[in-house]
Amino acid sequence: MMSANRLLNGLEFLAATPLLWLSLTLGAYLAAVAINERCNKTPLLNPTLLAIAFVVAALTATGTSYKRYFDGAQFVHFLLGPAIVAMAVPLYRHTEMIRKSAGALFGGLGIGSLIAILSSVLLTRSLGAGRDLWLSMAPKSATAAISMAISGRIGGIPALTAVLTISTGITGACLAG
Repeated sequence: MMSANRLLNGLEFLAATPLLWLSLTLGAYLAAVAINERCNKTPLLNPTLLAIAFVVAALTATGTSYKRYFDGAQFVHFLLGPAIVAMAVPLYRHTEMIRKSAGALFGGLGIGSLIAILSSVLLTRSLGAGRDLWLSMAPKSATAAISMAISGRIGGIPALTAVLTISTGITGACLAG
């Protein structure tokens, strides 16, 4: 009985602090990775997608607003920036190969970026979407941290852009996987 009381007290403490939502986010991701590994890393059971589904289900079941959730889980958002910077290490290690292919890389990146931006903006505009939506769609093919920052600066909705960016990445991973 005493351990059940301690558990309840611990859960009450956790619920009263932002740690609940950070813990939920990390726990959902760990559970999603375990599920993905048990299913032979099936691309359709992408850990990020599953973790998002788990968090959304928990927020819906508890009636928790996104703002309250984000207040607790913002540390994960904070870590997106350093994670992007960490990707520079392998780029640095392959500097010579990148220099040799610079023309093709910049050409492909430029054309791909232009097509990604124009196709999403033109599609949403042609379907009658409002300015907020197409400004949120425009940067969706960058990383989440970068696309959210761009979206906020150009008048889009950063939270929506994050969802679109992650969806774009997961779709690409599933199609390529």
